[in-house]
Amino acid sequence: MLNNFQVARHLKSKNISSVIRLSSGFTLTEVLAVVSILTIMGAFTVPHWFSYLHTYTLNTAQDQAFQLIRQTQNDAKRLHTLQQVSFRELNGRVQGATHPANRVPTTSEWQNFPEGAHIDIHETTFATNGDTYKLQFDQEGNANGQLGRLVLVHQAGGQTRRCVVVSTLIGLVRKASNRATPDQSGRTCY
Repeated sequence: MLNNFQVARHLKSKNISSVIRLSSGFTLTEVLAVVSILTIMGAFTVPHWFSYLHTYTLNTAQDQAFQLIRQTQNDAKRLHTLQQVSFRELNGRVQGATHPANRVPTTSEWQNFPEGAHIDIHETTFATNGDTYKLQFDQEGNANGQLGRLVLVHQAGGQTRRCVVVSTLIGLVRKASNRATPDQSGRTCY
């Protein structure tokens, strides 16, 4: 391949009097076309990306709540004592703790959930003690007379919900997500 200097020397030797300007780069039209295409693609992908991130945050928070509930249930069987799992929001952040039912959790027992997840106070049905939602398990791992669900939503809003449901007295714990039709009590996460 010839460089600019070699091309110019070659043209002089052929006695071509016109000056040829060699240039490289993109024209304004080409740049505008690429920018327009990228803008259109971004308009479609950015909202979907944020929706994906919100769903990922809720799935992670749901997994953490599920694990805390299961840990509390297993601790109750292992220690042969009444154990409690507690959930709260402190400074805009969901926290959970597993502890003996006869005392308040210590500061070090509270675990932070992913940022952006919040408790849906309208759909959560666990028993409350002030601003704390609680669920207890007896020494056999059974729900201590209380059933319910913890429902999580994203702070940015939207319809996506994730929940952890304790649905039988023997302590069956399962994960669920929002559904199109509400249940008989009007809740969509079951």
